[in-house]
Amino acid sequence: MQHTIRTWRAALISGLLLGMPQRLSAASPQENETPPDWLAYLESLAAEHTGALLGVMVLLGLLFALRRRRAHLLARAAAAAQSSGRRRAQQTAVAVTTPPAEAVEVAAVEPPRPTPSPLPADLPPLLIEEELCLGRQKTMALLDGYLADPQVAVVCLLAPAGVGKSCLLRHWRKARGGHDFFWSFSERAGQPHGTGSGHFFRQALAFFSPEEPLPANPEARAQSLLRALLGGSRERTAATAGLMLLDGVEALHWGQEGMGGGCFADPGMHALARLLGNVAGDCSHRLLVLASQRPIVELAPLRGGVYRELPLENLKENEATQLLHELGVRGKFADFRPVVKGVRGHTLSITLLGRLIARYYQGSMANKDALSPLWATGAGVETALERLLEHYDKQIWPQEGLQHAFLRLLALLQRPMEEAAVGALCQAVPSLRAAGVEVLAALRNELQQAGLLRVTSAAVPLFWPLHPLVAAHYTRHWQAADSAGWQQAQRALARHWAVAAQGGDPEAMEQALGHAGLGGDYPWALQQWRAGRSGGGRGVASGSEKGAAVSDELPLLAAFFPQGWQALPSEAGLAAVESGELLRETANALLAAGRLTEAVAVQRILWRSEQEGAEGAARAVALCDLLLPMGALAEALATAKQGIQQAAGGEAFWPMALQALQGAILQQMGEMGGSLAALQQAEILERARQPGTPRLLGVQGKYYCDLLLEQARTLADREAVLRRTEEFFRWRVPGDPVQEVAMEHLSMGRALAALGRATEGLAQLGQAIAVLHGAGLDHLLAECLLRRGEVLRQCGELAAARRDAEEALILVERGGLALWGVDGWLLASHLSLDNGQLADAEAGLARVEAGIAALGYGRRLVEAHLLRARLWQVQKQFEAARQERDQARQQLEVQGQWSLLFVLEQELAGL
Repeated sequence: MQHTIRTWRAALISGLLLGMPQRLSAASPQENETPPDWLAYLESLAAEHTGALLGVMVLLGLLFALRRRRAHLLARAAAAAQSSGRRRAQQTAVAVTTPPAEAVEVAAVEPPRPTPSPLPADLPPLLIEEELCLGRQKTMALLDGYLADPQVAVVCLLAPAGVGKSCLLRHWRKARGGHDFFWSFSERAGQPHGTGSGHFFRQALAFFSPEEPLPANPEARAQSLLRALLGGSRERTAATAGLMLLDGVEALHWGQEGMGGGCFADPGMHALARLLGNVAGDCSHRLLVLASQRPIVELAPLRGGVYRELPLENLKENEATQLLHELGVRGKFADFRPVVKGVRGHTLSITLLGRLIARYYQGSMANKDALSPLWATGAGVETALERLLEHYDKQIWPQEGLQHAFLRLLALLQRPMEEAAVGALCQAVPSLRAAGVEVLAALRNELQQAGLLRVTSAAVPLFWPLHPLVAAHYTRHWQAADSAGWQQAQRALARHWAVAAQGGDPEAMEQALGHAGLGGDYPWALQQWRAGRSGGGRGVASGSEKGAAVSDELPLLAAFFPQGWQALPSEAGLAAVESGELLRETANALLAAGRLTEAVAVQRILWRSEQEGAEGAARAVALCDLLLPMGALAEALATAKQGIQQAAGGEAFWPMALQALQGAILQQMGEMGGSLAALQQAEILERARQPGTPRLLGVQGKYYCDLLLEQARTLADREAVLRRTEEFFRWRVPGDPVQEVAMEHLSMGRALAALGRATEGLAQLGQAIAVLHGAGLDHLLAECLLRRGEVLRQCGELAAARRDAEEALILVERGGLALWGVDGWLLASHLSLDNGQLADAEAGLARVEAGIAALGYGRRLVEAHLLRARLWQVQKQFEAARQERDQARQQLEVQGQWSLLFVLEQELAGL
């Protein structure tokens, strides 16, 4: 480009120089002539060539601007070079005045314990030292449009780590004045598998509706927040918009492979995402913006409605080149192209490379040959970042110098920390402690200029956590080089946050326990956790409040499981009683949070460790309750049988509960005779235990009613089941557990629907669902949704049935509820056939058949044959349809599922 400008400039000047003498010669006075009026001549010349002169002026203006830009860049480069020289001199001085470089170790003595003031709820993203945000104007304009769009309520900004989501949100917020609610989950994360939303809901509700108390459970919290943000009658304008920006929501996503990726593991956020489907009305100037690395499963059904996905791409070549220029890197366009191409326009990589060159290579691409391995084509983003950080470690800074120690320490931060507190923590590292305040300040400035460190420019400076990709690099290196020092640093941070927690910071205890767990200091963490439960108002909740209590408790419990929920670390050093306490609380917490796969892992540990007496029976019941909906039928049956043997002679409730569970498991396996015998035995035990209420009630009663309805052949049989369910409500006492109440409503709703009283049945099923929403019992909620969906389909309300099926399948995916997954795909496939969507029905049937075979789910064999017969009938393959119908009838008679005879005749009436 510079060559082109020079060529045009030369041509312009040459033309003027060559043409002017001829004109002057032609216009010169001849001998004996009166000298011309030169002013008049120039005026006439200007009038004659106005267009040409205007063009010349434009070109001259462009050249002048380019000259000023070039001078500006040269001045910045010179300043950077001068600053670099001073820094290098200062580093040399530091090397002379400080002790020899050493592996980072933390002193055994505890560091000073400053008590930082609690950080504000809305961490001030605008106060971070100015970040460049180039090439995002179109995306910000789209966000402006969505904010004004009356049909759009939620937008998800999607991009991998380091592309610039957080930076974009901060700049958009700043452009709007900086008064909207901003929350970063990634900058407040403790253990990734234990991050919760409790503090977010407290602060968000205080921001949008400060006069309302905090609701009791996640469902109610989500409803209140959406009502405050999107509802209400108050008119909104661009200046008073209801706007909430949530960054890093992937910290709350389900983290295990194959469990849905973008599903929310947190019950509060799961409820918030699900309830967005109920948003209706004018959403102008009301918007929820999420930034995530992965799509959000719960919001997928809302695409094209109130929900929009907005992918954020890597920088284009010209944008990345401009960013390098803005960072003070100069060179030819051809020099920049390999850099941009090598890192694929990844914003963080481009930024760090630009700052590296500007800070340590005088801002010149003259060293591109030596630096080219950093952006070698085909390396990929993560490899390029790793190479760049390795370059700092090996080429720029002294081996094990102060920069390494400081970055390693800052990589431990999981939320912003005050400058004074960071300085105090540095006292725990020998090399940093010996450096002195001035050297640490210079070190901070150097790392800040390198783009590796972010510090606010507020009145109370805050150190922001390093970018996760950068932090992971220094954490790995520290753990590999000095695991003992790394653990000691974690313990020092734990003590710091414990002091902060005493000062009223609601998130500090999560940080304290999280760092203690990573530091292996489990006895201290257990002591702090117990003290918080007894004196901090975190009591054991029950009923519908349990979900909220556990949503707040899981991040604390995660400290004791740094490698995941599969087991307590072998080096924890906790007594058996302490381990049992933690495992029980963790299992209950995970269950209430809807994380059944992980809850089962913990329950298995408990079952193996407590198999004697009442405790063993209780553990067997808890484990079977989870294994059943997950489809682990063989394991559940073996556990129930073993539990029955071990519970003999003990408290009468446990043998009864295990017998009922055995009956429910056998029913799912298609063994109806064994199921009936087990449930009858359970009722005998219950009659002996409680003569005043001789029937199986609650969950156990639901199992029995389920089997009786399935085997009902006559109207009288179905009426007998209804009378049984009515007894549930006569015998109910105040304070019955949520799951008992919900299952009683479920049983009555199904009995009423079987008698043709669909409206009453749907009302009862709706009450069961309302009771379970927010209680953290997703395995029960999924079943209730599916049973209501079946009744809605029979009533012809296909859209409502589809909504229930979709919500249930999200819970299935989120919790690994394979058994209810088969039921969900059965219902969804029937609905697809009802709507003429044959391909979807065929795909759903394939999943149903595979699930039945994998789980041994014999109870659904008849219905799979019925669905296949329907599909053949719609495709006019009548002979094949009749064969499937006959197989269904034979299986029905073998298993005694007489209630399905009516379904068979109704679904295949024309065959």
